Amino acid sequence: MKDQKYKFSILLLILPLLICGLDGTAYARKDASEWDSVISIFGGSAPEIVIIKLKNKGTIKGVIVEEREEGIIVDVGFGTVAVQNSEIESVEVPEGEDKKTAAKEWKGHMLDTKRNIEKRKDTVTKVRNRNLEYLGMQERLAEKARMEAEYRIKFKDSSKIIVGVILNGEVWEDFIIDTGASKVLVPMSVANKLFKGQRRFTETVETKLADGSVRQGVPVVLKSVDVGGARAENVEAIIMELRGQTGLLGMSFLNKFHMRIDSKKNELILKEK
Repeated sequence: MKDQKYKFSILLLILPLLICGLDGTAYARKDASEWDSVISIFGGSAPEIVIIKLKNKGTIKGVIVEEREEGIIVDVGFGTVAVQNSEIESVEVPEGEDKKTAAKEWKGHMLDTKRNIEKRKDTVTKVRNRNLEYLGMQERLAEKARMEAEYRIKFKDSSKIIVGVILNGEVWEDFIIDTGASKVLVPMSVANKLFKGQRRFTETVETKLADGSVRQGVPVVLKSVDVGGARAENVEAIIMELRGQTGLLGMSFLNKFHMRIDSKKNELILKEK
């Protein structure tokens, strides 16, 4: 579900680009500044409009912006067209009224296209902003729901509250709730499952247990600790030999939640702070 939500979020962000083109337009021109560059080719004066008659009886009106060995590039006012020499029947330069009409037509195409590009870019920006706003709202709602959620975890023996705990998203073990332990205490047998012999436990610290005894333990940071859906990350813990080999779920995890016990229903209730 998380992957699907992520894919949906990405789709919302790229959808306007897919509609209007990866560069924000659906036209050959990539930037509005290119309109000025076309005019600057001709020293700031009106460009020379030509009429290109093709061998297939077609006609192209526009401005020759580049000449190549194999042909020419013609700006037709709403983009550019590459024409091969082998396709050209003749190139004519209109005179008098024909020249004025051709120039006016070309300029009209150019201005219309420029306006369309700006309009489409504005549409892309608005759609993108709306999608970002929607995604932000969804994230805020999800965060609010998470903060308001209560996690109710059943336990059997009211004298010792034992709950199932998932460590690092992969190892499931029973732990005893112990508010007298400052850290989560992980039995050595469970640590061996977690680290699969890939880690050498060399650094040790002294840890005082609830019964007053002092033991040597190895400090670690667990990637995650999950109790009935109540999940915390980067939880400080101590690995040590424990009697009965049952771990203790101490305050390094419990402090991240508001905690209460429903003794009638034998439920541990956790709510994120």
